[in-house]
Order: sequence, then C-alpha cells, then structure tokens
Amino acid sequence: EQADYMGKLSRQLPAQPIRVVYNKSGNYLVAAMINNFPAVIGQQLYWGAVSDVYEGRFLMAFLNSSYVTTSVQHMQSHGENTPRHFAKVPFRLPIPLYNPSNHEHRRLVSLAERAEKLAERTVLPELGFEAQRTFLREELVKEGVSTEIDSAVKLLLK
Repeated sequence: EQADYMGKLSRQLPAQPIRVVYNKSGNYLVAAMINNFPAVIGQQLYWGAVSDVYEGRFLMAFLNSSYVTTSVQHMQSHGENTPRHFAKVPFRLPIPLYNPSNHEHRRLVSLAERAEKLAERTVLPELGFEAQRTFLREELVKEGVSTEIDSAVKLLLK
C-alpha cells in the first residue's frame, strides 16, 4: 500500500508511450521528454502524457523557457530567500493546448527540436549535473535558440 500511496504508481502503469517530465523543485524549471521508454517516474518529478513528439516538444519548450521560470517565481513557495517548489504552478499560466495547424505552435516545436539537437551534440564538462545544466543553458543562449524560444513563448502566452 505504501509503494502505491494514493495510486501514484499504478496510475503510471502501463506507461504511456510519450511523457513530458519536469522537476518538482529548484531554481530553474527543467523539462524532458520520455519517448517509448517504460520508466516509472519518481516523486521528485511531475509528468504528463502527450499525444505525440510534436506536442511533447511544444510543452517542453514552454517548461524549459526562462520566461516561464521567471513568470512563475512569484507563485512558488519560498525557502531561505529563493523559490522552491514548482508543483503545478507552471500550469497556472495560460499555456495553450498544442494545435498542429497553428503556425506559431509549429514554430515553437521547430525551435524545441533545434534546442534538442544542440543539446545532443554538446559535449558536457565532467562536472555535477547542476553545472552541466548551466553549461547547456549557456550554449543555448550563445546559439540564440533560448532567446527565440522565450520570444515565441511570450507571444503565445499573451
């Protein structure tokens, strides 16, 4: 009963083929897509099933956007001087449902794919995961992808 407290394990089974996960807490909202991998998601991540990789990239672009991170900071619970838990706070923003016929939605998906490809080819320094995430964020800024995603997200949230 404890392993499946409030159905948090059994609701994940069978595993949905494509899910987007994001961190429960931290200074930066960080999202990833799990594609056709039957993983069980632990308590430090939130997850949601998406219909396809395009919808997954669309949602990941929103959640990984620094614009969204700064937009939700005032809604987060706070620890010693810094925001703590994201919980479901990002979804208080008016994130639209993915519509493949919407040009701006497709543009955001394309930008997310660019970010994904840049992340795949980036050689990360042998440091802790936090320093690696910082390094990757800096690479995305350097390549201009991060700025373009933030602009697209900002436009879609208006």
